[in-house]
Amino acid sequence: MRIIEKGARFLLCGFFLCALTLSPGARGTERFAHGLAEGEAALAGGHSDAAEAILLPLLARVDNESDAARIGLVLGKLYLRARRSDEADAALAKASDGASCKTIDPGSRGVAAGNVGMCAAIADTKARVSLLRGDKERAIAGFGEALALARYADEPAILAAVQLNRLRFALKGPKDIRSVIREIDAAVGRMPPGPERLRLSLALGRLAAPWDLALAYRHLSAVIEGEAPRFGVQALVALAGAYRNQGRFREALILLDRAIHGLSEDPAAFLRLRLEFLRGMLLTALSRQTEAISAYRRALSHLEVVRSDLPVSDLDGRSLFQEIIGPLYRGMADLLLRRAARVMPEEAQNLRREAQESLDRLRFAELRDYFKNACAVTRDSFTKPSPGTATLYPVLLHDRIELLLGIGEIIHQASVPVDRPRVARSVRDLARSFRVRNGRISPYDYDLAGELYRWLIHPVMKWLRAADIDTLIYVPDDILRILPLSALWDGKRFLVERFKVVTAPGLSLIDSGPRPAGPLRAFVAGLSKPGPVVAKLPNWMATPFLRGSGDPMHTRGATMRGVSLRAAETARGDHGMPDDDLSRLKETLALPGVAEEIAAIAKLLPSDRVENETFHLRAVEEAFTQPYRIVHMATHGVFTGDSDRSFILTYDELLRINRIATLFQPKVFDEVPVELLTLSACQTAEGDDRSPLGLIGVAVQSGARSALGALWPVEDKATQKLLTAFYTHLQTPGANKVRALQQAQLELQGRKKYRHPLFWAPFILVGNWQ
Repeated sequence: MRIIEKGARFLLCGFFLCALTLSPGARGTERFAHGLAEGEAALAGGHSDAAEAILLPLLARVDNESDAARIGLVLGKLYLRARRSDEADAALAKASDGASCKTIDPGSRGVAAGNVGMCAAIADTKARVSLLRGDKERAIAGFGEALALARYADEPAILAAVQLNRLRFALKGPKDIRSVIREIDAAVGRMPPGPERLRLSLALGRLAAPWDLALAYRHLSAVIEGEAPRFGVQALVALAGAYRNQGRFREALILLDRAIHGLSEDPAAFLRLRLEFLRGMLLTALSRQTEAISAYRRALSHLEVVRSDLPVSDLDGRSLFQEIIGPLYRGMADLLLRRAARVMPEEAQNLRREAQESLDRLRFAELRDYFKNACAVTRDSFTKPSPGTATLYPVLLHDRIELLLGIGEIIHQASVPVDRPRVARSVRDLARSFRVRNGRISPYDYDLAGELYRWLIHPVMKWLRAADIDTLIYVPDDILRILPLSALWDGKRFLVERFKVVTAPGLSLIDSGPRPAGPLRAFVAGLSKPGPVVAKLPNWMATPFLRGSGDPMHTRGATMRGVSLRAAETARGDHGMPDDDLSRLKETLALPGVAEEIAAIAKLLPSDRVENETFHLRAVEEAFTQPYRIVHMATHGVFTGDSDRSFILTYDELLRINRIATLFQPKVFDEVPVELLTLSACQTAEGDDRSPLGLIGVAVQSGARSALGALWPVEDKATQKLLTAFYTHLQTPGANKVRALQQAQLELQGRKKYRHPLFWAPFILVGNWQ
């Protein structure tokens, strides 16, 4: 058997380590084929790091462009899976050049079909990278190019693969979908028997089930009866999923039991994870909750086994968090809390602790997914808060809100019968009243603020009063992240008038210890007049300013900080702008109050200050070789639902969120970490539930004990007054950060001009509250 065929066999079976042992003495073409098969097998087995370690040295050794193109294509797929979009683009560009893709004209027959097929695969992968970036327009065009090349190549496997990706990612209309399903069916039917045909039949069966169950059943049955047991197991799982979607739960469970039995000798923990997760959902649907909890627990145990090796995305570039991990943790918490409401108090406490642990791991996995990096965040042990402090964990489930209130060693539970869509509507409607519209401030919706208070706070008030709680450690869930808890209304006063509120990404994701003793030496940076950085702004950020919708949002002559962006705008492509727009953009982005703000802070704290021309990226990097306790940056910035599109402005460069974390890594911060990172003009993109993860996650990822930032654009003078008051109160003996923030907010709110929550509520403290 030829080496490449052996590599394909091991790829099919998933035995990556076996593939590595093939023919160590192979030479020339066979050695290249062997190495490429090893890399592909590693990638298929979920070992992205191992695949990269095989492919990069192989790429360095090849001496012809055709082989380099083949490696580049696999690397492009690897980086797509790792959601490393810039590296994927670079690898695919080199692959395209090596395969001479730019010279191919589908209307001509002057190029070998093999190159055309490779170019189709390259175009297809490029389109998926565009989807990863959120550029749907470019992705659709890319899939169209891939399809034209695939039809020109007349290779059924390539045509089927390209059409499957169009089916997954680009098609919406039922007529188009059914037509493409038929074309894929015909293409697969033209293929010779073998692993590739089984793989494509499996993919088609999964995707076709909602549209043509008979066709899906035919393809999945062929895979089940084929000679690849692991593919057969996956086909059984896919068929069980199709039956589940039809409400045929018992039949689906029978198929799933057969699949689990087929894995009895297979060590694939991730596949077992999928099986037990689906089993748990089926048992839940059949109201067999005790068995469902056991299935979820088994799934979570399999997740622990594969956690360190688990990629951020699957082979199709889809987020594993959104597909499996998030629903698994949330489903587990749902079942545990349902049971906790019906059992004796001691057992209920254990179930609530387990549910809270599941939710904490959900937060951890979500931040890992946001930063597209398995090592982006680490968990810490949570120290129980001091008397007067409680943890509030609202959990949004499809049919209710569950409130978990931790006071000392006890976790209280309250259920609120309001469905998730209604909560989401109320939160979004209230959040809109925090934004300036066409230069006007919207009236605050006290009715909505009161409704959310009745859902999130009133059900637990009896326990808060009994324990004399004055500080809430708030762990917001999902859409609740876009809403500051302090702005809720109890009918007489705002919540900030009663409680100090700190936001936590998760109880195991914050350093809950007391503030170390010592002076709070600060690095203070401000950008009142941006410089060359404006030429580097992505189009989706610059355009709203230039057309007026994002203009400094002057309201009665007051400049607003931050960038007023809607989520849809951040998904557009990045393009340059005409030179004659740059000077206008500099004027529009000016923040006059910044100079006064950083001067006032520099007087309050022992500090080093950079401003405008001296606030360049290199100065920031050099500053972080010094053991600062506070880092304060007053500059425009935005956090979106994509960490690659989240950054702040220095005078000359964009400082991306992923880069911020590395600035805090020098050894000077090992013993005494940064106490507080303040981003006084950054805010989150409107309409994007995930965008606050940037602000929440920057504290966790950087290692700073806490971060202070805004959820929406903030009026320049109000920000200056609030932050000056905050640092003044922080200097008071015995003060802590959350108390200083509350006092500053109350002082601003006490002024008639700034009574509206738009001015005082946007700033949230994330992480340590001491």
